[in-house]
Amino acid sequence: MILLLTPPSMNVLVAEAIPACADIGLWTNCDTDNKEDHVELEGERHIPQAPPPQQQNPQQEYEYIDYGDNGLPQVPGQQEERVPCRLENWPEARDQCRVEKPPAEEDPEPEAPVIPPLTERDVLTFAPAPPSVTTEPAGIAIVGMPMNVVAPAQEHVAGGSLFGLPVTVTFTPASFAFDFGDGTVQTVGSGGSTWNDLGLPEFSATETSHAYAARGSYGVVVSVSYSAVVDFGVWGVYPVDGLVTATSAGSPVRVVEAHTALVEGSCVENPAGPGC
Repeated sequence: MILLLTPPSMNVLVAEAIPACADIGLWTNCDTDNKEDHVELEGERHIPQAPPPQQQNPQQEYEYIDYGDNGLPQVPGQQEERVPCRLENWPEARDQCRVEKPPAEEDPEPEAPVIPPLTERDVLTFAPAPPSVTTEPAGIAIVGMPMNVVAPAQEHVAGGSLFGLPVTVTFTPASFAFDFGDGTVQTVGSGGSTWNDLGLPEFSATETSHAYAARGSYGVVVSVSYSAVVDFGVWGVYPVDGLVTATSAGSPVRVVEAHTALVEGSCVENPAGPGC
């Protein structure tokens, strides 16, 4: 840009023009040419504008922001942090926009979920499998003599989702109901043990044994009732109101009568003897 300064006060105009031209905030590269009847001032005025892309150093104190289609440089790997480059951010004597990286926002604390009182219906899908039932002797009993029944059950832990939250449910056996199929139901605190584990001879009475009064075919069913607690992790552990019951299939038992008789010799010695 060229300015022409003409008389009547040429010297005064030159004196006033040079300081203004020399102001780096307005003009750079100022030259003056004093003619006979005028003074020519030639200089460049710097107006901030969108800078061209340049190779940037991602380790420097500032990051460079890609703002729309302005062609501003950007540090690789920081596309998610975008801050507008405004006019006041542009240093006058530089060809790049730089702004301080804003502090990272902390994630807000999650709100505690509202967990209603839990009942056995809420945890039925996590319930243990029904117990397996074995009898001693296997599948047969003698009228008037104890038949031993064993239906073991242990603590059961299952995981899943409840009310949209990840949970762990723990089931603990609380009681065992033995239905022997002849109208007798016996509730005890364990699933019983075998005669061998108890160190007892066959046909001994146990906590889970039963003696039938009449011969016939029966089905033995065992129901295990579990107490439960639900662990919601950081949101706490909640007890379940009520018991969850798992019931076995019927285990068939044939009840027979046994008769004794005194005979001379054994069946090996006298195969045609009574009872042989």
